[in-house]
Amino acid sequence: MSIYKNFFYYVVGYSKQMLDKFIENINELVEKGAITDKEGNEIIEKLQKQFEENSQKFEKQTIEYFTKQIEKLNFATEKHLNETQQRLEKIEKKLDEFLSKKENY
Repeated sequence: MSIYKNFFYYVVGYSKQMLDKFIENINELVEKGAITDKEGNEIIEKLQKQFEENSQKFEKQTIEYFTKQIEKLNFATEKHLNETQQRLEKIEKKLDEFLSKKENY
């Protein structure tokens, strides 16, 4: 799963770099007087809000996509592994009880 996390972080990181570059360009426009400080701040706030919303949306979509792919490939998920571990623990307990009863006879 770390490959998918790395991919996700790469995309988000790249997007963050793009956002930072946009903010830098907006600040340059403010310095040059092409836009007012207020306009620049409004644009930056809007970009940051959109970045956050899109990051959350992308994360959700990415998780859904890879979850479906894992299910299609019939890979064991953490949930499946935990359920299997619990079943094995129950079986081990019953086996221990059975063997201890057998020793008593």
